[in-house]
This record gives sequence, C-alpha cells and structure tokens, in this order.
Amino acid sequence: MRNKYLLFVFHLFNLTIYIVILKGLADFSNMMSKTMTDNFNKEHRRINILDNFRMYFFTTWNYILQIIFAAIAVVDESSKFINLPLSLQKYLGPTRTYLFNTFVFPCSLLVMTVFWGLWSIDRELIFPEAIDKYFPSYLNHGLHTFIIVPVIVESFVPKKHHFVEFKNMVWVLFAFMTVYQILFISAYYTDNVWLYPIYDYMSWPLRLIYSVGQLVVVLIYQKAGLILQFGREANGGKVRQKIN
Repeated sequence: MRNKYLLFVFHLFNLTIYIVILKGLADFSNMMSKTMTDNFNKEHRRINILDNFRMYFFTTWNYILQIIFAAIAVVDESSKFINLPLSLQKYLGPTRTYLFNTFVFPCSLLVMTVFWGLWSIDRELIFPEAIDKYFPSYLNHGLHTFIIVPVIVESFVPKKHHFVEFKNMVWVLFAFMTVYQILFISAYYTDNVWLYPIYDYMSWPLRLIYSVGQLVVVLIYQKAGLILQFGREANGGKVRQKIN
C-alpha cells in the first residue's frame, strides 16, 4: 500500500512538473511570435534575418522538439491516472525515451553550450547587442537557457522502459543534423545570408571545420546522455531492472 502511494505521488509530481514546463515553453513561443510581429524592423538586417528565416535556425528546431517531447511526457504521465487505450499506452513510454535520448538531450545541450560559449567570447558572433532593442533578454533566456530544465528533469527520472542503444540512435541524429546543415547552407546560396554572424568572419575551410565540430559535439552529447541515465547499459553492461 505504501509503495502504491509513493508511486502515485511520484507520477503526480512528474505530471505537475511537465505541465509547468509545457506551459512555459508555449508561453515563451507565443511571446516570441508576438515580439517578432510587433518589433519587426526591415531596416535592421539581423532582425530581418530572424523574422524571415526563423524556421531555419537550429534553435527553433530544438524548441519544437522540446514542445513535442514535453507534450508526450504530459500524456505519458497522465496515462498513469486515466484509462487510455492500451494500444496508445504501450508506445508512450518508449517514444518519450527515444525522442529524449535521440534528439532533445543532445540538441538542447548543443544549443545552450554553443550559444553561451560564443556569447562569453564575443556576443557579436552569435547575438549582436543591437538586437536587444527588439528582442528582450527574457526571450533570449527562454530559447537558450530555459531549455535545460526539461533536460535536467528527464535525465534524473527513474526509467522503466528499455534502454535505447547508441547504435540505434546515432545515425538518426546524424541524418537529422545533415538535413539541417543542408537547409542552413541553402539560405546562404539562395539569399546570400548567414544565419549566425560568426560565419561572416570565417573562411570556407573554417566554416567546414566549425560545422563538423558541432556534429561531433552533438554526437558526444548523445552518448553522454545515455551514460548519465543508464550507466553500464550504455557501455554494453548488463541491463538493470527498471522502476515499475
């Protein structure tokens, strides 16, 4: 009886946390859309790029992934309290685990570390100070800081679904990143625009090295996420019994 009560409290707590996270992500998204609409200024090149190419930014892709993941997490935790169809329930947990480990964990860390890393060197390389007039700092943190919250929460939630092997995820993430790089470069060739200012200061060899470096880093983050959550399984050890 005590175990059932603790399990009830555990899932209720998780559900509450993810509802808050999902609402936070949705509120930030609405505020960003309103800001871009109200503050759009064609005379400022960087604001123009932010507005016209908003779906070309990797930050946007990651943010969409976070919203999808948070929504699935809410439904998954809700299924512990309501009678959802069994055909749906059996896919919720594995889908949540796969999406988080394949995309959300590595991509969110990449966005946060690259953005704030470049900012600490020279913010003009990633987010010019002139943009602050049109894009408030709290929205900047919503895109590049708040995204770590669901990563931390999910990383330390006891897992009850199967471990996802690195070899079954790495090529999916690699393909995802390749598609993004193609889209990113297409913006330059079609509109002569580099979405991130740092590329304006680089030669083509440096751009290639920088892009490949980001790919390597995101794959390292993916592997690190598995090790953090699953320990020995991520290194080929014996699979442990997960929490029920």
